[in-house]
Amino acid sequence: MKFVKVAEVQEFAAIAKKKIDFNGTEILLVRKKDVYYAVNNRCPHMGGSLYDGIFKGDAVFCPKHGSGFNLKTGEVIEQGKLLFIKVNVKNIQTYPVKIEGNEIFIGIES
Repeated sequence: MKFVKVAEVQEFAAIAKKKIDFNGTEILLVRKKDVYYAVNNRCPHMGGSLYDGIFKGDAVFCPKHGSGFNLKTGEVIEQGKLLFIKVNVKNIQTYPVKIEGNEIFIGIES
């Protein structure tokens, strides 16, 4: 695994999230208090952008159908619904985050 610089800490002074494109993969970097999380930005069910989702605690909810994901583990914490039909959603990929000085890095499999 290699760690790639994706942002700087001061970028998160006014915002708490950033969408990153890394080799064609959209990654969502989120700051909650002083902890940073990196997850795949696309919901595995319908491809909704989690950047546009609803954030509650350490979770993000898909804007298209409401499925919830734990930002730390990527696990589904709530299956969403389309109209009255429950959808079966898979976990999202997470990426390790490390801070060195003022720089934010995420771990990418090489």
